[in-house]
Amino acid sequence: MATREHRCGDCGVREGQLHRPNCDMEVCPFCGGQLLSCDCCYALLGIDCSPGTWAYKHGLTQEQEDQWFAMLEVRGRIPYIEYPIFCARCGKLWPDFFMVSNEEWKKYIQIDKRGEVICRECYNTIKGYIDALPKKEMPTSKNRKLSQADYEEILNRQTEHYEGGGND
Repeated sequence: MATREHRCGDCGVREGQLHRPNCDMEVCPFCGGQLLSCDCCYALLGIDCSPGTWAYKHGLTQEQEDQWFAMLEVRGRIPYIEYPIFCARCGKLWPDFFMVSNEEWKKYIQIDKRGEVICRECYNTIKGYIDALPKKEMPTSKNRKLSQADYEEILNRQTEHYEGGGND
């Protein structure tokens, strides 16, 4: 069975090879973020890169850059590996990406799936299911045992707990 040759979309290396220097797709072996934009080089070299500093304006010196690349080599640079993207609901390979507001995503996608990829077709199906549910009645003074202020405080605490704790 012939397999498709996978290449990095930025620097063009083949799967299994190390990215070329300054490739947008290289992953930092220290934090797992984008190597080109993470601050690990500054943190691990003990360099202050806060606004107003020389490093903030100019970046690393050649000597610091050489030290950083030596640290990357010792740690082990991460080669280009193509990991396919699937819709978490239907399994569609390489679904087209689309955008909705965070508020809308939180309304329709259950909390444990919010970090997953959902294809547009599945999103629309989920949205249709939720929109078809009977509307919940807001508590009134006749059917609630909490004051409106207490009810809102509980909702705010829940929101702070789940959204503020990085669980969304």
